[in-house]
Amino acid sequence: MGRLSKKRLIAELEKHGWAVYHVAKLLGVSPQAIYYYLQKYPEMQMMKDRYEQETLDFAEISLRQKVVSGDAWAIKYILSTKGKSRGYVERSELTGVDEQPIQIIIQREAGESDQDQPVSNAV
Repeated sequence: MGRLSKKRLIAELEKHGWAVYHVAKLLGVSPQAIYYYLQKYPEMQMMKDRYEQETLDFAEISLRQKVVSGDAWAIKYILSTKGKSRGYVERSELTGVDEQPIQIIIQREAGESDQDQPVSNAV
C-alpha cells in the first residue's frame, strides 16, 4: 500500500462507511490490500464489524417504525421472517389445469432397457 498509513486508511473507511471496494478505488489500491490490513490489524476488523452491526440496528429500528405505523409490506416481512414460530409461514399450493392433480410424465431415451417404460403418476 505504499505510503498509506493505517491511520489514514481507518479515516477513509470511516468516512465512506467501511465500503472496502469504494475506498480501494479512491485510494488507488486493491480491495485485497485493504482486506490484508483488516486481517493484519484485528482492531480494524472489529471497527468494521461494529459499524456493520450498528447499521443493522438502524435498519431494524426503521423496520420496527414501519410496522408500528402500519405499513403492510413491513408487517408482512416481519410476520414471514420473525413470525414463523407463531405459524406465520408462506405456503404455495400447486395444481394442474382446472385444479386437477399435476401429472408427471417421465420418458426414457431411446436405447434404454425395454423394462424401462414411461411412467405417469398424479401428484
